[in-house]
Amino acid sequence: MESIAEQILQATKIRIYSAGKVKEYIYYDKEYNQLLKNWEGMTRGARQMPAFGVCIENLLQKEIENGVWIEFIFDQQKECWGMIYERLLVQVQPQYCGFNLNRFDGKSYNGRCFYLDLDSKNMSEMYQAIMSMFE
Repeated sequence: MESIAEQILQATKIRIYSAGKVKEYIYYDKEYNQLLKNWEGMTRGARQMPAFGVCIENLLQKEIENGVWIEFIFDQQKECWGMIYERLLVQVQPQYCGFNLNRFDGKSYNGRCFYLDLDSKNMSEMYQAIMSMFE
């Protein structure tokens, strides 16, 4: 079974958010490929674990307006560990060594999440890549 980190490489669109601004890329955009390359490097050796909490969508929407986020969008429903999703949303902070992957199940982001532990890595390169796209 593929890990959630590997399944993300099958996303058909990537949407990034920074302080209320949004940009979207698809597979033939160079930015899309750069983001996936950063993701692959960041998650190599990562450990998938159960998340400690659940996502509450109305709180999540407020957080998206102020933070830096990356959303992976799939053209068909996916499943991992018995949980379905069509989109995965991740908050990006340079110092994070692990993070929740909030899943959109076709109806909402409410509910259980995935968690990735980056095993001594952090999100700094992903953060810098996203911020450079908003310059």
